[in-house]
Parts: sequence; structure tokens; C-alpha cells
Amino acid sequence: WWCAQRNYLVGLEQLPKHYPKADFYFLADVDTLVFRESLAALMSLLHHEVLGPSEDVYMGHGYDLSGNGIGKIVMSGGGVLLRGRTLRKLGATGMLRWCMEES
Repeated sequence: WWCAQRNYLVGLEQLPKHYPKADFYFLADVDTLVFRESLAALMSLLHHEVLGPSEDVYMGHGYDLSGNGIGKIVMSGGGVLLRGRTLRKLGATGMLRWCMEES
């Protein structure tokens, strides 16, 4: 199960290579309904009024199956919003690769 939940990380690692200047990356399952205007308004607010230039953002749902709080499983069915600099930093530091290879 853990391995199946990591398959999307390969694609996630590729996003900054194909879209290196994106302010945000959004991931959602195929059956997720996205209100584009609301998402755009949220990203604009975060980018222009809330976040400083060096702040990271991950918005989604992290879940620890043992019940001990937030864990290393990320459930993305409802959508995940990552700041561009956050994803680029995760790639540059090797954290994404580590998550893919963690057994």
C-alpha cells in the first residue's frame, strides 16, 4: 500500500522541470471537483498578501495510519496545493527522491 501511494511522486518530481517558474502546483484526483475561480483567488491571496518570499506552503491532508498525528502518507484526493518554491526545494534537497526510495 505504501508503495502504491508513492507512484505520483515521480510525476511530482517532473513538474518543476517542465514548469520551472510556476508560483503554485495543484494536484487532484480525476474525480475531484475544482472551483477554478476560488482556487485562483486563494493562490492570489497567498502570493500577494499572506506569504513572504521565503515561506513554504503545502495545503492538503497528511495522515498517519497509526493514529499518532500527521505522518508521511499524503492523501491527495481532495487536492494538494504546493507553493512552487516549496516543491523546487523538496526536489533540490533530495527529499522527493528520498520519499520515492524509502521502503
